[in-house]
Amino acid sequence: PEEIDVLAVASGNVIKMDFVDYIIGVVAGEMPASYHEEALKAQAVAAYTYAIKTIYNERSSPSPALKGASITDDSTKHQAYITLDRMKEKWGENYDANYKKISAAVKAVFGEALTYNGQIANALFHSISSGKTEDARNIWGGSGQPYLVSVDSSGDVNAPNYSSVTVLTEEQFKKVAKTIPSVKLSEKAKDWVGEVEKTAAGTVKSIVIGGVKLKGTEVRTYFGLRSPTFTITYKDGSFTIKTKGYGHGVGMSQYGADYMAKQGKTYKEILSHYYPGTELVKLG
Repeated sequence: PEEIDVLAVASGNVIKMDFVDYIIGVVAGEMPASYHEEALKAQAVAAYTYAIKTIYNERSSPSPALKGASITDDSTKHQAYITLDRMKEKWGENYDANYKKISAAVKAVFGEALTYNGQIANALFHSISSGKTEDARNIWGGSGQPYLVSVDSSGDVNAPNYSSVTVLTEEQFKKVAKTIPSVKLSEKAKDWVGEVEKTAAGTVKSIVIGGVKLKGTEVRTYFGLRSPTFTITYKDGSFTIKTKGYGHGVGMSQYGADYMAKQGKTYKEILSHYYPGTELVKLG
């Protein structure tokens, strides 16, 4: 398709737009313009692949919530998208240079998509990994995909926002924990957090809080953490939560893509690394 129907969540309107312009808006919304051109190209391919797969899915099984659109501009549901006005507001005096850079990257690879066994791949991505990307099965369960597996992304440890620390008092921790169904907190706060199971990438697969076994992704949501890769420790009346990475950790790490690009890797090499076994094909 040369055009795409996008549901603007803020207004509730369905907007028909040029597909190239849409991908430019996605890359501008999803990745810093300061990133290397090859990383921007990799993001453009991932965004285009994701959009094409979503279009096909909607054609075969339409969602009433989309009001006839193929995709939304809501990053929590699909992928981010920002308008030209938002770009100008975001970049200020750097708008012209940034738009030119991102536009050139998108146009250089537009129409290229990732496939696996002849099917459009599910090209997921995230901001920063823990140092290794995560296997999709460890985040969402199910059978996963052979190309959404854990790979090295050690350059991510250099990211400015790689780690974060949240300190909660007993009362603050209790307030959140009590919103979790079936949780029962004992008198001693040091016993509130129990056994933890982690994946090879460091993601919390399961953790016991107040006698309830929870997924790391669930705890991430309840406590508003940046990723499901975290540790919780208790000392002197407070809980310290240390988090690594940003996002679900599956697929391409955007910071990792930029790191690889700065090491001389091309967008094709970046995509091949983060989506092993996929093939890059030209659709249009």
